[in-house]
Formats: sequence, structure tokens, C-alpha cells
Amino acid sequence: MATPVQVNGSTGVTGTGAFFVRGDACNVLAYQINNPSTGPGYIQLFDSKLSPTVGTTQATWSIYTPTATSTSEAFGISGLFFKEGLWVAATTGAQTGAPG
Repeated sequence: MATPVQVNGSTGVTGTGAFFVRGDACNVLAYQINNPSTGPGYIQLFDSKLSPTVGTTQATWSIYTPTATSTSEAFGISGLFFKEGLWVAATTGAQTGAPG
């Protein structure tokens, strides 16, 4: 059974940099995101061994988070596969055309 990852504890992903989750291959089976802010945002997922440059590096997956709401999705038994590793960042704009 997969272990849930709580990114950056209960405070969530904030700031301008990417948060390191895992340094090798992994699957994301589901997510649940809460956006308490007064503006919409995006959670960016990067498939990389090295820290991405947020705002420059193309995200592998972008998840839209509406203002003052929560969003979640399950990806089934296989999940989203990240070959190199997983980094997560919060942004105010999408960085890829991937659905979210």
C-alpha cells in the first residue's frame, strides 16, 4: 500500500521554489489540495532528479486549484508515473497543457 505524502506538513506548498518529494521513480495515485487563498492557483508536479526552476522548467502535470476551495482526484491503480523523481511547486499560473 502506498504511503500518502503530506507536502510541507500542514502548511502546504508555498513560496517560489519547488519542494522535493522523492528522488527516484514513483507513482502519484491521488491528490487532495486545499486552496484557502483569495486567488486561484496551480500545483505543479515535475518529473526530475534535480530541482526545477519554477516559472522556467516545464511542469509534467499542472493541477488547477480554484479560489477558497478544495480539489481532489484519484488516478486508479497505476497512477501518474514519474520516472526520474518528484518535485512539487505552487504557482499562480499553469506551466503545461496537462489537464488538472
